[in-house]
Amino acid sequence: MNNARSEKAPKIALRHSRIGMRLLLVLLAAMVLGVAVYMGVTRLGAWAQDSIVYERLFSEDYKQNMLRDLQNYVSDNHISSSDYMQISVWLTNNVGIGFFYDQNAPAQGDYTIAFSDRTVSVLPYVTSNAYDQQIALVAAVLALAAVLLVIAPFARRISSDIARLSADMAVIAGGDLSREVRLKGKTELAELAQSFDQMRRAIAARMQRESEAVRANQELVAALSHDLRTPLTKLSSYLELAMGDRFCNDGAGMRACVERAAKASRELNERTEELFSYFLVFSGEAAEPPVLEVVDGTRVLSALLDEQAEFLRLRGFSVEQQAVPKGLRLRVYLPGLSRVFDNMTSNILRYADSQRAVRTYVVANGERVFVHFDNSVREDADRREGTNIGCRSAARQARLMGGELRTERAGNRYYAILELPVPEAETTRAAR
Repeated sequence: MNNARSEKAPKIALRHSRIGMRLLLVLLAAMVLGVAVYMGVTRLGAWAQDSIVYERLFSEDYKQNMLRDLQNYVSDNHISSSDYMQISVWLTNNVGIGFFYDQNAPAQGDYTIAFSDRTVSVLPYVTSNAYDQQIALVAAVLALAAVLLVIAPFARRISSDIARLSADMAVIAGGDLSREVRLKGKTELAELAQSFDQMRRAIAARMQRESEAVRANQELVAALSHDLRTPLTKLSSYLELAMGDRFCNDGAGMRACVERAAKASRELNERTEELFSYFLVFSGEAAEPPVLEVVDGTRVLSALLDEQAEFLRLRGFSVEQQAVPKGLRLRVYLPGLSRVFDNMTSNILRYADSQRAVRTYVVANGERVFVHFDNSVREDADRREGTNIGCRSAARQARLMGGELRTERAGNRYYAILELPVPEAETTRAAR
């Protein structure tokens, strides 16, 4: 175990020092380049000085002029060959060409000076170094520029990565979790950006789940209240009718109203108990599918349509109902099918024009049965606020049964078509 830990430690240290290693390599490269530039510029300046300045200074004419100037200085001041101090004054004031000599030097040579005591042979040499400092300064400036040229891109990239990371984090801190945090490369900053982006995605996913949960709860409440509205409306309507003067002397009619009110009460109780299943439907969680059963479609649809038509007529609507085709078989979930019809009834009560007839009819097409709801839209329907939760709830119930609900508005007409599946055995028999 100790060996394993000792082997992992250098890897971690190395992984966390990539920027430091790169910075060290960049500094070394910059220093090498700076020294090379300084030496190269210095040598180039020396060559240029030798080729341009010294070549001019060492020309014969220039040497002869300087020799005449020295001779005039010696003659005018009566300087002897041993008076080195006087000669050094002249050399200091006349930079360019100097002359070596010794008081014991012979009197013959290419270049001679006649001092007051004797004639001495001299040797010319270049004393001008006026450009050495300029060359050194230029070399230092260019070397520094080369160093900065190597370091600047690395520093600029690091600073830009930090600035970009800071800007991205500021946007995320402001609440925009859609901003992606990403940096190129494999440095510690890129790994830090990746960690921030993973944190951003985790927070966004969590907030999305919380938002979906809140929305599911809101839809649950809206759907439940919408589905409870129709049984409550039926219950109150039948009770008001039973308590009114219409059936004072009609015991059978009053009993029928009370029975229908009791039925609406049972439906209300059943739907209240299905609160949890409703939550599963609207939250998107995996729920057990409803138990579908094969029923007599003609009888079931006739009963639902008759009950709907009777209730709508009670509320002042005119209903044109066509007879349901004979011999229909359906594979449905009866509570869900009843809920779909209640939602359609609720929408008709809320948005349909009671002065125009509501039409309902059923069409059988072998594999499918289509229930049509056709009504005129009231003039103030657009001003009535609605969430369309009724149609959405009905559509989901239809899909749970393997069917579908389609709605369409054309001008002042509103159409809803409920598509229901036929059992496979019935489909096969019809095809034969």
